[in-house]
Amino acid sequence: MRVFSIFAAALVAASARAENFEFASGDLRLTFRDDGRITKLTDTAGRSYLSDVVPWVSRIEPGGKWSFAGKASKRQDSALVFAFADGSTLVESVKPFDGGFVFTVEDCSPMEGMQSLQLAMLRPGCSKYTGGFSCVSSDDERAICLRSFDYRLGMSTARDAMKIFLDRPGGAKGMRFGLAAGPRDGILARLQALVKESGLYYSRAGGPWSLGSEEARQSYMFANCQSRNIDAWIDATRRAGVSIFHFHCWWDHLGHYGVNRDKFPRGLADLKAAADKVRAAGMNVSLHSLTACIDFHDPWVSPVCHSNLIATCAYTLARPITADSQEVVVNEPPGPNHDVVTTYTSNGNLLEIDGELIEYRAVRREEPYAFTGIVRGSQRTKVRDHAAGTRVKYLQQRYFCFYPEPDSPLATELADRLAGVYNAIGSDMIYFDGSE
Repeated sequence: MRVFSIFAAALVAASARAENFEFASGDLRLTFRDDGRITKLTDTAGRSYLSDVVPWVSRIEPGGKWSFAGKASKRQDSALVFAFADGSTLVESVKPFDGGFVFTVEDCSPMEGMQSLQLAMLRPGCSKYTGGFSCVSSDDERAICLRSFDYRLGMSTARDAMKIFLDRPGGAKGMRFGLAAGPRDGILARLQALVKESGLYYSRAGGPWSLGSEEARQSYMFANCQSRNIDAWIDATRRAGVSIFHFHCWWDHLGHYGVNRDKFPRGLADLKAAADKVRAAGMNVSLHSLTACIDFHDPWVSPVCHSNLIATCAYTLARPITADSQEVVVNEPPGPNHDVVTTYTSNGNLLEIDGELIEYRAVRREEPYAFTGIVRGSQRTKVRDHAAGTRVKYLQQRYFCFYPEPDSPLATELADRLAGVYNAIGSDMIYFDGSE
């Protein structure tokens, strides 16, 4: 009993010596401790939004080992400095807004070889309901949201933990995310404030505005129409009581988004004329897109595949590829996500090497690593020889399409082409199909 008493007294003394860093935002109080843990998120009405004290910052080291930032300090500018045992640090500023806090990575030590860096983690005290898209955890009285403002950051919302993480730790500086909390019956206003604080584009017809949006209550008609039958489509849509006329399959290719001249012989001019007729009939105009998709027949794929397409894995050629090659031999072991067929929802079986697409039928996961049963010049791409050491990319495939790297000139050009059509016809709405 005496030993237990001494141990308990030591814990109390250690707790008393701990330094706490508190941030206030309206009725919210957020507290971190000098051992790097988030300890409290409460409001002035006495509600608590956390179920446990956990490390805020952590990382996955080479070999899969987890480590936590076990020290924290607060700078004069109120930024928090989280330190790992090896001396590397992550600095996050904390800015209050009405309903929560915005965090910005102000500095990050080089973390070569790290598999993942977790910028934030908490255990929600209200987890009866969870929403993966909204990143909200709630019960009947309280709600909490932890959401990224940067597409490069991953987010996870589960009953036992909410996380913000980065799988490429070297580029964390400048990334931002937000934390909002409050009574469930008032959380929408706080989520709206959170969205505004993100600095990103948003629609007042969606997200935390959707429940009060008249636009979100309107119906729309998917119209696979043409110039020659636009009047019949308009008449059918109006008689159905539908208020949004949605132009679907109006393009020649996903990617370049030229107007299909089999349907609209004068191209953009005919599509605009059709949209003008829709507006004259008292309906809103909507334009369909398959978000960021570049189909296999688009000029960005064939005859030379563009270099700025997203790859889920990359390798280096171990042997040259010539006209007689029967397999693609690589230096690295193949990743786990390779499919051996391309279907509408599969990962696909297409490798890109120097602009050529090569299909494979099997994967050899023992040395020498290889993709076998190959078909050269897939999707009518140009066949050429490839030297050892050349990069091999396993392209991300969905819906028989590839996707541009988000920060690339290709992504900008695709967005500009789609926006050009949207603006030219004066569309009221755009439909980002497949954005999930």
